[in-house]
Amino acid sequence: MPYPGRTPRIHYAVIVPGTGRFVTQMYVAGEPLNARDGLLNAIRDPQARRSVIIPLTAADGPEAGAVQGTFDIVLDL
Repeated sequence: MPYPGRTPRIHYAVIVPGTGRFVTQMYVAGEPLNARDGLLNAIRDPQARRSVIIPLTAADGPEAGAVQGTFDIVLDL
């Protein structure tokens, strides 16, 4: 369930030994609430914004309604 005023998204936290924790969010392509999400739209660079909006497709598997997508997290350390 989304926070009030926020679009549905998935949070990720990556812990890199010696550098700390990196936190990001993945947003769902085509979600109508994306247009009103303040944090998503605070990403002013269009290419950077597009990089966190991921299309999801139906997933093959035992769970009805499951979806899948690819969200690459690249850390340049």
